Amino acid sequence: MKLSLERKIFLGFGSAVVVLMLVTGAAAWEVTRFRDAYAWVKQTYLTLVRLDQVLTEILGMEASVRGFQLTGDDAALKPYLAGTALLDDGLRSLRQLVAENPRQLPHLDQLEPLAVRAQSSMAARIAQRRTQGLAMAAETRGYLEGQQTLGEFWRVIREMAGEERRALDARLKHAYSVGRLTFFSAIGATLLAIGLVTVAGVRVRRDLIRRREAENALQASLVRIEDL
Repeated sequence: MKLSLERKIFLGFGSAVVVLMLVTGAAAWEVTRFRDAYAWVKQTYLTLVRLDQVLTEILGMEASVRGFQLTGDDAALKPYLAGTALLDDGLRSLRQLVAENPRQLPHLDQLEPLAVRAQSSMAARIAQRRTQGLAMAAETRGYLEGQQTLGEFWRVIREMAGEERRALDARLKHAYSVGRLTFFSAIGATLLAIGLVTVAGVRVRRDLIRRREAENALQASLVRIEDL
């Protein structure tokens, strides 16, 4: 079935419009995926930062308590007193950050009791120093128990950080692949739309040339008829 010129124009440009609409929809979907991937990457970075902060706080508290044991000066306890609230806030923040990660929740369930145990050990050593003086501070059992707790705490932190780094690597690769797919999909669809418009334009131009040639031939025929 031979199509009219108007129908060819409609089909050519209509197809291009449909392709561009599909490109727009696909691009919007890919942008949403990329935004989700970026949000996961950002959350992973925040988790790593929070893990480092929690470890720094508890180590600073331990150093503060040790300084008080050696000197008996209450000024040495300032980092300990400030770190108590910061450590609790950090653990609550970690709980929120890993709430949707079932691989991290068991680690956090280990970390929170270790933090409580470490704080209890520090509080007991402070009380012993106040009541029994430096002689008791020289007794190493409490210190060694505290160091063992901190070692376990550090181990769990390392495990959580390793898990987050593996997740970060996977999420960065996913974000990169989504970005590449979005880019090449948009380029491919745009080239397809340009191709459709070009083909439609070529066909329309060819039909216009044929119509003009037919009109010229008809005009020439009319002239010959008039001459006759």
